[in-house]
Amino acid sequence: MYSYYHAPLKVVHDFEVEILPKLLNSTGHIYLPSHHPHYEKGEVQPQYNLTHLKDFGLRLCVGKEWHRFPGSYLIPEGIRVDWIKSEFSGLMPGRFEENVPHTSRFWLRDGTKHVPSGMNDMNREELDHLVSLCADCCAPPLLLRRNCADGCDIFQVDISTCDYLIDLDFPRNPSFTPFEPRYAVDPAWQRLACVPFLDARNSPAITRILWLPSESWLRGNEYGDYCLLGNQERLSRKVEEKKVVS
Repeated sequence: MYSYYHAPLKVVHDFEVEILPKLLNSTGHIYLPSHHPHYEKGEVQPQYNLTHLKDFGLRLCVGKEWHRFPGSYLIPEGIRVDWIKSEFSGLMPGRFEENVPHTSRFWLRDGTKHVPSGMNDMNREELDHLVSLCADCCAPPLLLRRNCADGCDIFQVDISTCDYLIDLDFPRNPSFTPFEPRYAVDPAWQRLACVPFLDARNSPAITRILWLPSESWLRGNEYGDYCLLGNQERLSRKVEEKKVVS
């Protein structure tokens, strides 16, 4: 399981210990050594102060990989996790209420006491839980007919407000749909961290079920790229805006 499917955990780990510190280093909020040391498995890595992230307004988006997302508790505070539309048409997780007055000295997260808005017990999709917008019928490229509150009947996926995106791509056996394009090959998105992920559909059953430390045993498997992608335009703009003036 670890060798074939650990990529989701590895990607969010790299996000916290490598990608985000590099972002803060580029703005002058923290200092990283010019020579990045190599750490062996199990070796303790340095901890960096990431509290300045709350001033960047960063958003991490997850689409078709929502069911493998390890959880928001592994994402540093100050990073907002949101969902983008995929081919899944069920109910996505909601968000706890924010800015709820404290009613107890012993519990500081009063928002967890309230049921998030837009919930239902029929697994019915709620567009309010997605990074989305209503647009006219000419809006490209990802469209889905819905009845929106403002009267328009076109739903458009809007990922332009995402700073980071988690996605899985299979270069040797690519597949895509209107709601699940190949973000990993889109020039607007930079590959910040990619980890091999077993392509179970195109790998032999026996080598999927069993793992042996032999190249000949594993040679028949196919792998995809489980990636953390960065919106180059948005991140470059935020780096310039947040640079520390010395």
